[in-house]
Amino acid sequence: RNTLLVIWDADGRPEAEKEVRPRAPRLACFNNIKEEYSFRLKEYSIKQSNWLMQSSRENYNRILDRSRIALIRAQTYRVTEQLALVIEANMLREPKPVNCSILELAVRERLVKGYEKLYGQLEKKG
Repeated sequence: RNTLLVIWDADGRPEAEKEVRPRAPRLACFNNIKEEYSFRLKEYSIKQSNWLMQSSRENYNRILDRSRIALIRAQTYRVTEQLALVIEANMLREPKPVNCSILELAVRERLVKGYEKLYGQLEKKG
């Protein structure tokens, strides 16, 4: 151990009265530093991607929860998500998202087909 560290540790005064604790000298190889740095970068990039995914999921859920569907720009979501938003808006009887009028037609057609199938199945059973 470093002699300065030993002296600092042996000093009986409270830490506030002592000077700054001296750092122990470390041997450093360039390879070790490089490797550690690359690992740190990888870990950071992984954390970033997870955080981005998490935040986008949270935003999406928040929008659905608060029903502020009209504020969304449709381009920011995939088609399936846009369809979900339109269906959600229809259920809540709220204004539709921007630029979703084309999708809304598709949703109506799908809903009509779905209802027709259901009625057909019910008629066959009944």
